[in-house]
Amino acid sequence: MKKVRYLAGLAGLAPAAAGVMTGTAAHASLAAGSPGHDTSAAVKAAKTVSLHHLTATAVSADPVFSCFNPKSGYYGHCNAPIIHGPAELVSGLGASVLTLHNGNRVEVTCWYRDNRGLIQDHVVREHVGSKYYYIIGHVSDYNVNFSGLYPYSLPLRHC
Repeated sequence: MKKVRYLAGLAGLAPAAAGVMTGTAAHASLAAGSPGHDTSAAVKAAKTVSLHHLTATAVSADPVFSCFNPKSGYYGHCNAPIIHGPAELVSGLGASVLTLHNGNRVEVTCWYRDNRGLIQDHVVREHVGSKYYYIIGHVSDYNVNFSGLYPYSLPLRHC
């Protein structure tokens, strides 16, 4: 009986599993509330509930990107790897100043849309192999891995 109440209490603590837990808890509480009936089946059903889906085993300990210095609702900068390379770091004058390859990391401080409407990430530092470069320019957001997110949804500020 105590196990059934314990699982029913867990339903409020695990909102992601509320549908699973609520259904199990409701079944267990209906069986437990019937006077004169054997509740061993309800307890057995409650014991077989698995919470393995609530663990974070699929979450990587090393995130793809990381953001720092939150101020006024935005991050100061984010570090992220290059994907879909090679990617060109382009200066403000439109000249290609550095070729970045998959796995190179960049520090992005803000984003903007170019004259074609594509999102560009403003880069202030590049980590290429074991060297750091401090070349200011922009890289297409397509080539910066924010795990499928746009820079404004991280949120990074607009340039």
